[in-house]
Amino acid sequence: MAAGPITDDMKWRSSSDGYIATEFDDTYLVFVKASAETHFLNFLSFGIVTETESVAQTATELAMNLRRRFELTDEELTQELVSLTLSELDDTGLIWPETV
Repeated sequence: MAAGPITDDMKWRSSSDGYIATEFDDTYLVFVKASAETHFLNFLSFGIVTETESVAQTATELAMNLRRRFELTDEELTQELVSLTLSELDDTGLIWPETV
């Protein structure tokens, strides 16, 4: 994990300039320009990437915004799942912590 453990004060960012994405059914093929790697993302992972393009957000803010966006309950989209997904996306270089 690039940023280390995820804490509540970390705000996450992404930039649409850093990748090229193509939607295929419910999957997104995302080419990361910096690493020249392609990743397959589900709706939640790609949702995190797009949610953090306009404004940096904490894991808690992301969870609330994604629940609203995808009409999910707290049980369907847990804080732990969002944090795990943040960690995985950080490893790909698609997102990064703005503040640590």
